[in-house]
Amino acid sequence: MDRVGVLTCACLAAAGCVGREGVLAHGAVPAGAAGGASAAATEAGAAAADPGADLAELGEGVRAFAPAAGRYALDERWMQFSQCSQSWADFSAHGRLVVELVDGGSARACRSLAQRNTDPEATFSHRERVGYRGAWTRDGVWVDVALDPSDADAACARMREPAAPALAPARWHLRCTEARPGPGHATLTAPVLACRFVTPVYTEELGYETYRALPGEWVVLGEGDGIALTERDDAYVELGPQTFQLARATSPVDPVAVPSTP
Repeated sequence: MDRVGVLTCACLAAAGCVGREGVLAHGAVPAGAAGGASAAATEAGAAAADPGADLAELGEGVRAFAPAAGRYALDERWMQFSQCSQSWADFSAHGRLVVELVDGGSARACRSLAQRNTDPEATFSHRERVGYRGAWTRDGVWVDVALDPSDADAACARMREPAAPALAPARWHLRCTEARPGPGHATLTAPVLACRFVTPVYTEELGYETYRALPGEWVVLGEGDGIALTERDDAYVELGPQTFQLARATSPVDPVAVPSTP
């Protein structure tokens, strides 16, 4: 989703479109499929000597490495003001996301979100929480993560205020790598799990994507407790200040607690 067009007049008229499809990469090997002490030792040795990969999409000064299994989390506050000749919109979102890559290839996730959109006609807001279950597979320095909405974790059971039965949550298909910055990188000071949506889910991406941590559109998560990110990314610089802050979370990100409306 283009950052300048998130809340243009055309986008305002089309709000609510949600993608639905997503598949795992063909031929990918399930994570953790190779067993035995010998295989584990070989992998450990290879990891120690792994120089990573230079991927153009990550930009200069960042190398890609195969992510490890574990917990990755994000707490993001994102704001944008947009206008065109006929209208304007002020949008704010506060999203929390945890993705767990489990040894053996299973995956689970929980996300929560609060959004507010104000335009000349009205103010709209909603709060929601969605749980997921799925699987992850390796593909070089990438992992493919396919997540289907699930209420298997009662603590992350689906909720939405106000209710909108027709807006069922979409399947998420993410492609992720560990983005490891070099010294003096402009935005990153530590490795992050950098993910992109293989299949767009449109409005579900808002509140989780960042447009300034790396070139283009990424969901960036920190290992363990996670990271806290604040971004104000106005469509036109002259309309307001540009803000970007990224740091380690001071406590574990908890998406079960749905944020308050911004």
